[in-house]
Amino acid sequence: MTREEEKYKAATESWDKQGFKNQEQKIPYKLGFLEGFDYADQNPREGLWDSEKVIKWLRANIDNYANYNIKTDECFVNDFEEDLRKAMED
Repeated sequence: MTREEEKYKAATESWDKQGFKNQEQKIPYKLGFLEGFDYADQNPREGLWDSEKVIKWLRANIDNYANYNIKTDECFVNDFEEDLRKAMED
């Protein structure tokens, strides 16, 4: 499903739940909903992250960070959190 299809499906489901009695009530609601949807797409909230991007980065980089010391049976992570954060900001 494309983003446009998702948008119109969400709008339809939302206005159906509102219980509008006639088309005149639906039109302003629909237009407002669609404008809000577009605004949200163009202005994503800070702090949101793309799970696919994180997983891709983890698969490509995890071996660089997970270190195992056979003598001490210790596993530790070097600079992992900082580097992941930088990669997700790009």
